[in-house]
Amino acid sequence: DLSYSHNVTSDDLVLIHAAAGGMGQQLVQMCHFRGAQVIALASTKEKCSIATSLGANYTVATSGLSDDDVHDRVLQLSNGRKPTVIYDGVGRATFDLSLKLLGRKGSLVSYGNASGKVPPLDITRLAAGNFKLIRPTLFGYLQTKEEVEYMTSELMKMLGQGLKVNIFQIYRLQEA
Repeated sequence: DLSYSHNVTSDDLVLIHAAAGGMGQQLVQMCHFRGAQVIALASTKEKCSIATSLGANYTVATSGLSDDDVHDRVLQLSNGRKPTVIYDGVGRATFDLSLKLLGRKGSLVSYGNASGKVPPLDITRLAAGNFKLIRPTLFGYLQTKEEVEYMTSELMKMLGQGLKVNIFQIYRLQEA
């Protein structure tokens, strides 16, 4: 449920790093279902096409671009509006860019370390825009039976709305 980390609404401009990855694909769809404008970042045009097919309004193929180039392209696509929420599963390589792009009073949801752990943060950096920083983990939200039941029912609703789930690999039970 997106409302735990940031209550995404139709008023939001959402930026999603690694939007063609497993979690990125789910985030694009969930934000789209809530009516948000979605800017999807992915390394290649092919991966950007995946994000577009799932509901992203805009995409940026980041391979070969500097952080400044990505920053400028995002602001160009959004007519100068900065994202109200950024979902960053990449980590070290994108964290500073995320902070630079984040709009005033925005939320940075840092949920992964694909490029490595984010170095220790001087918390005063968040004051630049009254930013909120959250580091969610699945089991931090699923501690009680009621929480598991609620999240399961929310997932079933999204699947009923057409949430697409790509299965990238199937393992034999003996290999699990």
